[in-house]
Amino acid sequence: MGIYAGARLVDTSEQFNADAYLREQVRATGWSAPSILYTRLPAFAFVVRPLGQMQYLHAYYVWEALSLACFAGFLVLWPAPSREWLLVAACWSFPLFADIFGGQDVAFVLLVLTVVWRWGPSRPFIAGAVLALAMLKFHLILLLPVFLIGQRRWRMLAGLCCGAAVVVAGCFAVARAGWVPEYLRFVLQGQTNPSLRAMPNLHGLLEGLPHSLGYEVFGALVVTVAVWLSTQRASFSVGLSATLIGSILVSHHSYPADMLLLLPALLTLAFQERPRWFCVLLLSPLPFLVQAQVPLAEPLPILLIALLVVLSVQCFKTGQSVLF
Repeated sequence: MGIYAGARLVDTSEQFNADAYLREQVRATGWSAPSILYTRLPAFAFVVRPLGQMQYLHAYYVWEALSLACFAGFLVLWPAPSREWLLVAACWSFPLFADIFGGQDVAFVLLVLTVVWRWGPSRPFIAGAVLALAMLKFHLILLLPVFLIGQRRWRMLAGLCCGAAVVVAGCFAVARAGWVPEYLRFVLQGQTNPSLRAMPNLHGLLEGLPHSLGYEVFGALVVTVAVWLSTQRASFSVGLSATLIGSILVSHHSYPADMLLLLPALLTLAFQERPRWFCVLLLSPLPFLVQAQVPLAEPLPILLIALLVVLSVQCFKTGQSVLF
C-alpha cells in the first residue's frame, strides 16, 4: 500500500504528507496503516507512477509479478557454483516469503546486486552505474563505498557516482528544489519504525538499553572497521558479501524481508569451511521464528555479528580469499 500511495502522490504537493498517504490507502483498500509510507527517494516513486493509475488490486498483481520476475532473474544470473544449494536456499527463504507476502521491493535490489556480482570484476564502470539503482534501499547499502575504496575499485566507484548523480537529479526534477529537508522529516517520523526488536540490525539488538543510540553508533563504527579490514584482504565476491552483512547491521531501519539481499552473500560464504554453519543457519527459516523480548537477545543480528567476526578473522589470517 505504501508503494501504491507513493505512486499516486509523487510529483504533487502532498508527496511528503503522511495524512495524504492514509487517505490514499483508505480510498484504495478501505483501511489504512500509519506505518506504511513510501520512504524511497522521489525518483523511484516516479518510476512506479503507472501503477498508481491502475485500480489497487490490478496494481498489486502487476507488482507481485514483477517481484517474482526479479527473483527469477536472480536465480538465472547469479553465478552459483552449486545450483542445488541455490534452489534449496530459494525454496526455504523466509525473507523471500516476507518480501512477496508484504509486497516489498527487496527483490528488485537483489536483481541489481546480482548484476553487480557478475559484471563487477569484468565491467566495473557499468556495474557501478547499475549499483546506483540499489539506492532504492540506500539505507541497506551504506558500506558499499567502504568496499569500493578498500578494494581500490575506482572505475566501479566512478560508475556508482555517475549513476547516483542521475538518481539525485531525477529526485530534484520530480520533487523540485527544497525537497531534501521535507523528505528527511517525512522518513524520520517515529511511526515508520514499528516493531523495533524485529529488526536484524544493531538498532533492533540494542533497543531498550539506556543510551542505546550511543552504543549503536559505537557498534556501527566497529562494524565499519571490520568490513574495511575484510574487504582489503578478500576477493571481490567475499568482500561484497562482508559489506552487505555489515550494511544490514548498521542500517537503522531494516526488517526480515530485507535479509533477502544477503541470499547471494550467504551462498557465497557457505562454500568456506569455517563460517559455513552460520550461513546455513541464516539461510534457514529458524532464526526468523524467534523474536526476543529483551535487549541483546535477538538471534538475527547476533548471528550476523558472529559471521562478520569469523569472516574478518579468516580474511586477516589468510591474507586472501579461498573462494572464486
